[in-house]
Amino acid sequence: MEHMRWTLPLLAEIDRLVGCFDAEGRLLWLNDGGLRMLGREPIRERDLTLGDVLHPTEAGRWGDAIAPALQANGRWSGRLCLQDRFGAPCPVDGLVVRVDSMSVKWAIVASDLASNESAAERARERDRL
Repeated sequence: MEHMRWTLPLLAEIDRLVGCFDAEGRLLWLNDGGLRMLGREPIRERDLTLGDVLHPTEAGRWGDAIAPALQANGRWSGRLCLQDRFGAPCPVDGLVVRVDSMSVKWAIVASDLASNESAAERARERDRL
């Protein structure tokens, strides 16, 4: 976990990232952007697991496509659907990486698509003016 000591604080500063989970699906961190997107309280963040935030529609795809890609290639990237505390879908761009040589077997870093798309729209609007 030594590498996580310096990596996680850097990732936590990126506002559009949701968070990072370990091999058991326990939350390693959830920054302010992730807390806002998922409608979570900071006090509960350490109690969250991947199962708490992965949208139910993704369970089949996780087993059918994502997990096999992790086994074969050590990584998977694409769109994932997380859910907020009310069960509403929160689409994200996800990167899932398996790291065998370290204590973290895999981790997810997810970027909030809604924030990214609204930021891009604001930039386009600004450029038009």
